[in-house]
Amino acid sequence: MAGALLGEAFLTAAIDVLVDRITTGGLTLIGGKKLEDGLRNKLKPLLMSVNALRDDAETKQITNRNVKSWLSELKDAVYDAEDFLDEIATEALRMKLESEDQTTVSQVSRFFSSLSPFNNRETGFKLEEILGRLEYLVNQKDILGLEKFRAIVRTVPTYHLDILSDEDCWHLFAKHAFVNTNPSRHPNLKVIGEAIVKKCSGLPLAAKTLGGLLRCELNAQEWNKVLTSNLWDMTDDARRTHSVVDGRSIGKLEINQCDGLQMEPLPCGLRKLRIHDLSINDSILEQMIQPCTSLENLYINCRELTSLPDSSSLPMTLKKLGIGESNVLDDTKILLYTSLESLDIYNSRCNGVESFSLGSFPLLKRLDIRGCEELKWIIGASEGENAPLSSRLSSLWIQNCPNLICFDKLEGFCAPNLTSLHLFGCENLKALPEQMHSLFPSLDYLVIESCPKIEGLPKEGLPSKLKTLDITRGCKKLIEGMVRRDREWALQSLPSLTSFEISGEGGEEIEGIESFPDEHLLPSSLTFLKIYSFPNLKCLESKGFQHLTSLRLLHIHECPMLQSMPEKRVLSSLSYLEIHRCPKLRENCEKEKGKLWPNISHIPFIWNDGELIIM
Repeated sequence: MAGALLGEAFLTAAIDVLVDRITTGGLTLIGGKKLEDGLRNKLKPLLMSVNALRDDAETKQITNRNVKSWLSELKDAVYDAEDFLDEIATEALRMKLESEDQTTVSQVSRFFSSLSPFNNRETGFKLEEILGRLEYLVNQKDILGLEKFRAIVRTVPTYHLDILSDEDCWHLFAKHAFVNTNPSRHPNLKVIGEAIVKKCSGLPLAAKTLGGLLRCELNAQEWNKVLTSNLWDMTDDARRTHSVVDGRSIGKLEINQCDGLQMEPLPCGLRKLRIHDLSINDSILEQMIQPCTSLENLYINCRELTSLPDSSSLPMTLKKLGIGESNVLDDTKILLYTSLESLDIYNSRCNGVESFSLGSFPLLKRLDIRGCEELKWIIGASEGENAPLSSRLSSLWIQNCPNLICFDKLEGFCAPNLTSLHLFGCENLKALPEQMHSLFPSLDYLVIESCPKIEGLPKEGLPSKLKTLDITRGCKKLIEGMVRRDREWALQSLPSLTSFEISGEGGEEIEGIESFPDEHLLPSSLTFLKIYSFPNLKCLESKGFQHLTSLRLLHIHECPMLQSMPEKRVLSSLSYLEIHRCPKLRENCEKEKGKLWPNISHIPFIWNDGELIIM
């Protein structure tokens, strides 16, 4: 129990540190460019949300095995986020160095700008993965009965704001109602507007909302509809659940836990709609969205729904569909949504859907399936269906689908534009697609994580354009097969591979690997190599590094028994070495004192457990 409490204390501290690092700008720049705001801005609130749930989870884990597993997944996700920030901390350090020591500016700037291990695209993929895992954990709160720790929510005092004067309220209303025109030019509307403002009772949100509703509307009849609406005569409770406005000017709408909301047809100009935890049936949902002739993005997260809307109820403009926390995935309907370009399925029991046909969506560019418990096969075409010769698919993520067995019936199918494939938490997946090199000829980013039954790569090898390969966490058979039968892997035949990450973390411990890599394993094109969490690794083989003449960045994390490094002549191309949580190696690589210092003293930048050494 004491060990568990200690682990929880470390988890709390880790989350606090992560939030602080994000707040202080540690995630601002990568490779000199801003990370996508939408991704960056999600990370902090997600971390705060899981931290708020953590307190309740730590109490309930004693009696609930599922909650205990949830905490374990949370720790893994948080530590991965911590490693992610560690990896990009060097860029923040560059900015700091520029301000503190101008003599090193040109040297450091050239270094980071030329060989940053994280281009924007790959960094975005990694951050999307972390966000997806954290979001998945937060979404489990209702299933597990977790509640947010109220003390965290009330961190600031409540401030009571004064109401606006009639004059200020009018100015706010007019600002939103009269665009590119002056109220004085429309005296009839001004009279009606002033009457509406008086009924707002000085409430700024009411003035802003009603002004936005009447934005660019010059028809006095429409203004009078608002003025004479029975809304003004309602009690507070009734007003909360009434459909206040027709919303013609609304382009994006999110409805969240509004069971008392009066359901009416939504505006035809609506482009994005998100519905969360709403107690509505299938027919009501269809009635709501049928008028939305411009709808492009729809996200549904309603557990009571048992079926998706008929395709005839959805506009042909629909391009993005998200389904979360529900039982609505029905292949008889979803396969008719042929206009989709992006499809996300989160935590759906799939209603008996055991296979998913890639060939049913000729326009699909992005497919993300997470937590689909009953899914068994990813196929090229359904029975009786002719698979298209090619697909527009560019990104495929399959995560936490424990019953997925294999990719099947892919004959004649090809996804020439697929560049990113991510497989995570597929406990029964036994193999990657055969003929992968011809099915996905443009694939350049492949991540395999927590797939314990995959034993090897396709016999014909991986796509030749592959640039990044990550095999991490819980892939014991795959990693052992790679190390012990390395020549079958033919990684040396991948001329474009520049980044390779391998991790023994998670699942069953990999015990027998004491040296790495074999001289026939890695390709000479490699520029970035990360070796992570091998508890019995003792030696990095010089023979395995001697042909890596392009290698510039080497990361070694959590290898407690490792105490040797390749010879200096073998590491001549290296520009950056990072050692993290490797106590023996850290001591042996200590500047001017360690016995391995002569082997690495030529490397311009060395990060040894938090200490940066610039040569």
